[in-house]
Amino acid sequence: MKNIILSLLIINKIFLFSNNYKSVVISGDSMSTGFAFLNTIKYSKESKNLPAGILAWPNMIRDAIIRNDINFKHATELAISTKYNTTKIQKSWKNSQFPYALPFNNKTATIYEIKNNDEQVSFNYSTKSMSDTIVLYFSKTPFPVGCKFDIFVNGKILKEEIDTSSLNNDYFGFQVKKVILKVYNNNTFNILLTNFKSSSQKDSATLGFFFLGIGTNDTDIYLTGRTSSNTRFYVNNNHKELYNRVINLKPDLLIFAIGSADMAFNAAQVENTPRGNVPLTEFKSNMISIIKEVKKKNDNIKIVIIGPSDFQGLDQQHIKDYNVSLSELSKEFHLDFLDVLSILKEHNEIGEVLLVDYVHFNNKGHTIIANKIINLLYEEVLYNDLIDSEIYF
Repeated sequence: MKNIILSLLIINKIFLFSNNYKSVVISGDSMSTGFAFLNTIKYSKESKNLPAGILAWPNMIRDAIIRNDINFKHATELAISTKYNTTKIQKSWKNSQFPYALPFNNKTATIYEIKNNDEQVSFNYSTKSMSDTIVLYFSKTPFPVGCKFDIFVNGKILKEEIDTSSLNNDYFGFQVKKVILKVYNNNTFNILLTNFKSSSQKDSATLGFFFLGIGTNDTDIYLTGRTSSNTRFYVNNNHKELYNRVINLKPDLLIFAIGSADMAFNAAQVENTPRGNVPLTEFKSNMISIIKEVKKKNDNIKIVIIGPSDFQGLDQQHIKDYNVSLSELSKEFHLDFLDVLSILKEHNEIGEVLLVDYVHFNNKGHTIIANKIINLLYEEVLYNDLIDSEIYF
């Protein structure tokens, strides 16, 4: 009887912490990126990737969703061994320039100076219940480090020549590389990485890789926000960018930050009164078009709208009009709405500044917004550091 009760408790826990999302998209304007954090790091407005080492809420939400898995283990929690003692393993890698450089709060294992092709990097892993899928998480990097290797599970080869390199002309950040392994129903696994080769990346100078952790959550998470993007960007050309950055990725969860660029200053002003880049009536129409187009492809999609930030220099009523419009549309279409203006006001009243400039979040702002979003997605979380405020405050 005790075993039955224990099994039911485990099943209930797995159900509670499973996000049930297969594809998550975080998109929108510059409030959905890490804009203004590392001014010394070059990045492209056209890129779908965030700059290196960004402490932005989309990265934190990505990490939170992946790690909210009862079977997740950080690389730092695993007893990793190697065949040769010349191979080095450094846990919890950090860089003074990038305090949040690697995903999952830097609880990673950097495995480097691999000198032998027949090196064997191995560890044991167990799940709370029988599983037919396990997922290894590695990190892409903007550095010339990478290699290929084969993956064995319980003595059987499941993946060949997994390539961890990532340096290219468009890539500027540390992002998660997910490797899904289909296994026989089991709950104990021996993982072995071997047959190391030079990466396909021409600039790769060192055989090594960043290992983040292992779990059973195979959710695809895409960060596709673009700076200075307003609603026109997502509706023009028959919703071309909406399809490229959202719909074609088939999300069942969309977190969409919008409004700040729409209401921003326009070069043309009337009697010194700022007008939005997108007038309010058009903004409403564009948002309705965006929502309907997304829901047309998946009527059951969960949509979280992140409202506009405060914008220094703009009339407060002007800002509120755009915010109220989003709030009302969210109610009409049964969407979740995060009122950023109210959050900023609440913290301003106690002397806490959440913006790094005239509109974008600072470290603390990103952390607080991330926590608010997590509260909309989950009743409870597994790790206290899913959104780790200590490294920001």
